[in-house]
Amino acid sequence: EWQQMTTLLAYADYWATGEADLAAAYMPLLVHNLRLQDRDGTGLLNCSAVTRGGCAAGRAGPGHHIVDWRPAPNRSMFAFSEHLSVTQAFALAGLGRLGSLAELLNQSALAASLAGEAAA
Repeated sequence: EWQQMTTLLAYADYWATGEADLAAAYMPLLVHNLRLQDRDGTGLLNCSAVTRGGCAAGRAGPGHHIVDWRPAPNRSMFAFSEHLSVTQAFALAGLGRLGSLAELLNQSALAASLAGEAAA
């Protein structure tokens, strides 16, 4: 979720400043940070699997998401799976916000692509 947060922060920066320069400068990295490359056969993000450049690159399994840190009492508060709802929610929110920024920046092809991903 840390990487996915950058998409939400870029959008917040635009709303706070009225300037989209930061989003324009980092748009390719922001799209990468959505972690869409971590999708599995279900179409959902699977950040427990090792994928090239993925969020769990080099270390599969639980323990590397904000919500699945292992200190007590967190262990007993969440039901863990390969498809954590927080990761999915961050991705969907990021798709919408980056789509809005892409439209603002006249990047209509990117905006349409992001909207298509969000609808899938």
